[in-house]
Amino acid sequence: MATRIPKIPTKSSLLSVSLESADDVLDFPVKEVTRNKEAGEETAERNEMRPVSPEPPEMEFDQMKHFSEHRFKLYTGKRLEDMVDSIKFYGILQPLILWHRGDEYILLSGYNRRNAGMLAGLKKGPVVIKENLSHDEAVLIMAETNLRQRSFSDLRESERAFCLKQHYDALKSQGKRTDLINEIDALLNADDNDGTSALSETVTRLGTGEMLGAGASTLSETVTKLQTEEMPGAAGVSTLSETVTKLRTDEKLGEKYGLNRDKVAKYVRIAGLIPPLLERFDRGEITFLAAYDISFIESKEYQEILEEYLQGGYRLDTKKAALFHSCAKEGNLTEKMIVEILSGEKSETLEAAKSKTFHLKPNVISRYFTPVQSRKEIEETIEKALELYFSRDEVKEQAVVQGN
Repeated sequence: MATRIPKIPTKSSLLSVSLESADDVLDFPVKEVTRNKEAGEETAERNEMRPVSPEPPEMEFDQMKHFSEHRFKLYTGKRLEDMVDSIKFYGILQPLILWHRGDEYILLSGYNRRNAGMLAGLKKGPVVIKENLSHDEAVLIMAETNLRQRSFSDLRESERAFCLKQHYDALKSQGKRTDLINEIDALLNADDNDGTSALSETVTRLGTGEMLGAGASTLSETVTKLQTEEMPGAAGVSTLSETVTKLRTDEKLGEKYGLNRDKVAKYVRIAGLIPPLLERFDRGEITFLAAYDISFIESKEYQEILEEYLQGGYRLDTKKAALFHSCAKEGNLTEKMIVEILSGEKSETLEAAKSKTFHLKPNVISRYFTPVQSRKEIEETIEKALELYFSRDEVKEQAVVQGN
């Protein structure tokens, strides 16, 4: 059977056809709006009737105060350069969130956008201003927005601990704080009619170095992603505004971030360390377990003393941290003991002082003792037997020494 070869139109034929027939030749559907003037006018009228979202107000960057609780590291390198280039071309697309407290406007969300905006030559940016917030609510907004715009795996250890602590507190109190999280969700996803956050789509791929990924469906959406401090999120990560099952709070957080309950609990405790110790944790100078152990030193004064001695050259390993844990729980930790533990002087003493309990199997007890014998009688008999046993060993050693 002969293959039918489609006829390719010549250049002259393409130039001679009308617009409508050109659409047919090139297989482009002719839009109804170009054929029907009345339909076009009707469409335009509908567009005019559609409500237009008001533009957010703008504020000078130098009017924005730093939030003392801000714990997140600003972007550097290529990531910062990409955001600067994006803002130079498109401006700041997502508003910064400010807390109006007294006469001050405190920046809660948008530190990287502000920094990149200033580097791009801007003096001000769009803002959303929150009124009548408590300090805890302001902290929650800061933590939640940063976590929505980054991957949990992208956070430093101290940032993970901080975010988990805020979410832990929010889950425990639910109510007003859950409403606040819903409001944050609405602010971040204002243009998503289907409820699917643009922030949850993948923009960059871990390990590939690609700035734009398949998740960007429109140019505006792509640019927004570049400016929202987003990193790829883990699959299955849900928001606090979704329905959660009746599990323990740490179990809920474990499900959310792919952590087991024990690790969530440890992170929540670690969040209570003073900033200098958390910085050591971020740098890897203090391991995860060591950070957890020293978190039992609840006195900030003693934590500061510990930090001072670490600055002086002492090192903190897991064994020393475990000793701090046990001493703190027993309530007998002192500044002198902190020095003794760090120097290694106290470790052997404390290890030797730990009482060890041994249990005899029931068949051993029944073999040598009767049911009517008391616990005290059994203990005394065992003690005498051990004395006799070790005294015989001493006699044997003396005999060997004399023989030599």
